Amino acid sequence: MSMFLDPKQSRELIQTSPVIVLTTLNKEEKPNVATFAWVVSLSSEPTMLAMMVGKERYTFENIKTSQEFVVNIPSVDVLKKVYFVGSGSFREMPDKIKKAGFSTRPAQFLKTPKLKECIGWIECKLKETIQEGDHNIIVGKILGGEVKEEFWQERFLVEKAKILHHIGGRKFLVEGRIKLV
Repeated sequence: MSMFLDPKQSRELIQTSPVIVLTTLNKEEKPNVATFAWVVSLSSEPTMLAMMVGKERYTFENIKTSQEFVVNIPSVDVLKKVYFVGSGSFREMPDKIKKAGFSTRPAQFLKTPKLKECIGWIECKLKETIQEGDHNIIVGKILGGEVKEEFWQERFLVEKAKILHHIGGRKFLVEGRIKLV
């Protein structure tokens, strides 16, 4: 037996991409942070990723202005901080990085900083934006990445990293098991 889903409910069947915390710079080069759950690897050559950002988001303005961003990969250890920065806008809370308990460190290729408390980082230059529906698709060219050594052994040890997947409201799925076929 199965049940029929409307389009909005149907979208939930594929909505388990990893939660990321994006750092950007505004026009005054002050860092901003926001949480996103719609991100995907887009191309191997050139290496690119795509993410969806709401048209009205302050983060979108920052990406357009600075032409760069850092994808910070959080683990379950910083879940409360991740939720906090995803619950308010820089417009109302310009010091939300500090209020959340995050700290920053310099990126390797960009002016935009990384969040120290995350376990991985991907530095991107804006390649293109595409407006679709109520969101913008942000295409970023990956300049390089970094991961804490304990989470890499010939591949990203996602089962050890315990990254987050947003499944609605205050609910998150945490990875941790690998099944072999």
